[in-house]
Amino acid sequence: MGSRSKTDNKSDQSLLDILTDWYHLPVLLLIVGAMFAIRMQTYSNFIRDGEVFFSGNDAWYHFREVMYITDHWPSPIPFDAWTGFPYGKWVGQFGTLYDQVIATVALILGFGSPTQTLIG
Repeated sequence: MGSRSKTDNKSDQSLLDILTDWYHLPVLLLIVGAMFAIRMQTYSNFIRDGEVFFSGNDAWYHFREVMYITDHWPSPIPFDAWTGFPYGKWVGQFGTLYDQVIATVALILGFGSPTQTLIG
């Protein structure tokens, strides 16, 4: 038992000890970078001449959900006429967290009144 404090032990750490403690950060950054690069390879399939082209039904649903939330924040859309068309359905909790985050960010970036271009 010495008189060294914990701060002295931190300054005595070797480079190997530091790499062992923090190896996960560069690995995670590399994984996120690879995921982003893979998704950007198909960018031209969805954005043409500055216009967004949705692929599939889910994109349209989430777009309607985000548009509704930005107009009625923080309430999600209670009923969607296009889900289960022609009868519509009560939405419940499907997708609301994701849509809440997107709508909130759009409201912040749009200073309270985001445009459809900002949301889409």
